[in-house]
Amino acid sequence: MLEYFKDGEDGMICIYLNDNLICGYALGELSVQDYIEMAYDMIVSGMRDNKKIAFQIFTYSQYCKEIYKKFKRKIPIEDEDYRLFLICILSLIKLKILEWDDIVMVFPNYKKIKERKKLKRLSLNM
Repeated sequence: MLEYFKDGEDGMICIYLNDNLICGYALGELSVQDYIEMAYDMIVSGMRDNKKIAFQIFTYSQYCKEIYKKFKRKIPIEDEDYRLFLICILSLIKLKILEWDDIVMVFPNYKKIKERKKLKRLSLNM
């Protein structure tokens, strides 16, 4: 799969690297908080396995670089690789290597926004 963009019922979380949109992961079954908790769990499980923080940072960074290289070369990337990529990015954000505002964008579902606007209009007219 060359591109991975899935729009969920609650929107999507998108990852940008070097001003390139790498992937968009669906929000619905899992929320942004669920993905962040997966990243925390990955860091904690690494620490339980006696992996130092510097080693974890190196490993997550290398994985992200490999996915980015595949993306640039247009080599197919599996769905699970994109999910692990997202979790590695969120782990690096938690470890304060990357910044949320530079890498991650969360887009709500446009249809739900339109429904909320309609509800507000109805409630104001009553």
